[in-house]
Amino acid sequence: MSVIFGLSSCDLGEKFLKSYGVEVINLELNINGNNYLYNADNFNFEQYYNLTNYSVEYKGLESLIEAKLTMALNTYQDVIILTPSYKFCPSYKLTKSIIKKLQYTYVDQNIFVIDSGLISVGYASVLFETAVLNSTGIRCEDLVKKITKIIKSYQTLIIPNNNNFELFSNFNYAKSLGIKPIIGLSNNKLELLKTVKGKLNLANEVNNLINHMGLNVGDYPVGIMNGKSNLNDANKIINQINNSFDTKVFAGNYCPTLVNQIGDNALIISFHKRND
Repeated sequence: MSVIFGLSSCDLGEKFLKSYGVEVINLELNINGNNYLYNADNFNFEQYYNLTNYSVEYKGLESLIEAKLTMALNTYQDVIILTPSYKFCPSYKLTKSIIKKLQYTYVDQNIFVIDSGLISVGYASVLFETAVLNSTGIRCEDLVKKITKIIKSYQTLIIPNNNNFELFSNFNYAKSLGIKPIIGLSNNKLELLKTVKGKLNLANEVNNLINHMGLNVGDYPVGIMNGKSNLNDANKIINQINNSFDTKVFAGNYCPTLVNQIGDNALIISFHKRND
């Protein structure tokens, strides 16, 4: 078996992921001048959202990843680290440069970094499936090939809470009051899927998209992450999902690193999709 690493920004708790064999790298975040280790199991979201400024920066990310990989490689095992989409997190590019250095020392071991092309609970879904496959004893090189197929099988929906984010500036839609875009992210590709007006319509449209784009949705966990004060919106979508599919729903708050990119009251939904 290989050692599988993921970042805590996948938004599933460390205890859960470790129970499936995923080694979690807890991000150190600088929030308003104070340093925090981000782990969804025990991060105080209420305290965070009470701040007047949500400014978040990564701290020591490169050294943190290098230390974790080195520790695993010293046990003479192969290593695979999956990262969130490079469009939202610098970890993929940083890890590529780290691996270039480590390969000179650990010449007899495989070291792979793979960009999941997803964020939050979508990224977590890829980690989860990878860990389950890894537990079967599959060879590292064969697992890497499987991961590329897994990545193409997940869809993330992002519903930002305002229209002023640089990542979405190229999308052409009426940016009027009450209009919410539903933006798709899969394999690092962003696209505008729908625009919706009204909270009830939002839950219906999300459910319609899952039905339209999904494949065997009930056989895989569905994820939904909310922000500061939109838990009611998330619950409406969860109720729609529960009425349509007999599946487990992972729910919670998304990582503070995403606030600067999608807002503090966004929604992130992930599900298994058709591999077009």
